[in-house]
Amino acid sequence: MARMIPSPMREDTESEAERLLYRKFEAELSDAYTVVHQARWVGLRHGRAGQDGEADFLILHPTKGILVLEAKAGEVVIEEGRWAARKGKSRRSTPSTPSSTASWACVT
Repeated sequence: MARMIPSPMREDTESEAERLLYRKFEAELSDAYTVVHQARWVGLRHGRAGQDGEADFLILHPTKGILVLEAKAGEVVIEEGRWAARKGKSRRSTPSTPSSTASWACVT
């Protein structure tokens, strides 16, 4: 069983996708894994204030490395070069690609 941080899962987790993944990671990953749920960071880029952010999951393994995972419910598509999430009939466009959002977590 993976080491989960926090443990137990926060009661105020609203995302069904995050709740499902938390339970799956906890039950199915070996104890070599550490999973951090709702990892937050304060953004600094080149000594200036950057954009704060949050990753749904950080999955850490001592030899395999680190995986940063953003959980999405529904369908994720690219429309006219932009990422969009669909849940039922509604659609929400994201202002940037997931990879550019994750780049804010990089520290140089």
